Amino acid sequence: MKSYFSNGKGWGKMSLYKRILVGVDGSNEAEAAFRRAVQFVKAEEDAVLGIGFVADVRRIAPLIDYEQTYAKKAKAYGEELVEIYKQEALRFGVQHIETFVHFGTPKSTLVRKILKNFQADLIVVGATGLTQTEQALLGSVTDYVTRTAPCDVFIVKNDTNVTDSVSLGNAVFFVCKYKKLFDNIQLE
Repeated sequence: MKSYFSNGKGWGKMSLYKRILVGVDGSNEAEAAFRRAVQFVKAEEDAVLGIGFVADVRRIAPLIDYEQTYAKKAKAYGEELVEIYKQEALRFGVQHIETFVHFGTPKSTLVRKILKNFQADLIVVGATGLTQTEQALLGSVTDYVTRTAPCDVFIVKNDTNVTDSVSLGNAVFFVCKYKKLFDNIQLE
């Protein structure tokens, strides 16, 4: 997206965003946010795309017998997921990409760790996929990021009606939707 401003001599090009961060979790909302982030990056020469994944071990670990096994699998899943997004970004012509995989609460880890390390000037997030009940209990990552991020936040609304698209921080969603994929991850 190009932006223009009046420099007193007419309209000239103004650089908007050079470091664009998108959080991914495998949901349709994250996919829509990723596609929009790629558009922002491609519109600005030398812009950098940051792709971040946060596994919420604290919420899910009590449901799984072996916390260490879960942590290893979550890390492997996150690394695989961001690699898939990275390859897709490369395929779309994005040249500068940084990836992040962290453990913690997705909403605060995205703002406090990933954003701090990446120093983004724009965060692109998907509109929440939570139901009203889940949002009341868990809170929305999008809402938290919008309120606390020190940079601009761009919210992408997904047009498709998705009923099972929730952050991996939601233990029930994780166990139901990703158990098969998760169980198939081979650890070294």
